[in-house]
Amino acid sequence: GDVHSHWAGEVKRDFQDPESKSVAVELVTTSVTSAGNGLDEYPNTQTLLAENPHVKFFNGRRGYVRAKLTQQEMKVDFRSLSRVTEPYAPAYTSGSFVVEPGDPSLHPA
Repeated sequence: GDVHSHWAGEVKRDFQDPESKSVAVELVTTSVTSAGNGLDEYPNTQTLLAENPHVKFFNGRRGYVRAKLTQQEMKVDFRSLSRVTEPYAPAYTSGSFVVEPGDPSLHPA
């Protein structure tokens, strides 16, 4: 929760080469109790994503990650809250990915 936002990315063998093989995935989540409601995107989000093609997802709302692991895959849902300043605000899925065994890359679910 230190960055107070959701991120999903692929760890590349060589970050200087966007076509480099992915060797792992990285999932970062915010916390539900971080201050403020956050934003779906910040003013520089699209620029940041364009400059970092290994980053596959960003969301600046508060929330959590839900993961389901089976022998066939790990499915993750980034759950976001439209606002934390109001009790019982609904959660929604802002992004979903699947990671398959032996394939350290993110596949949209």
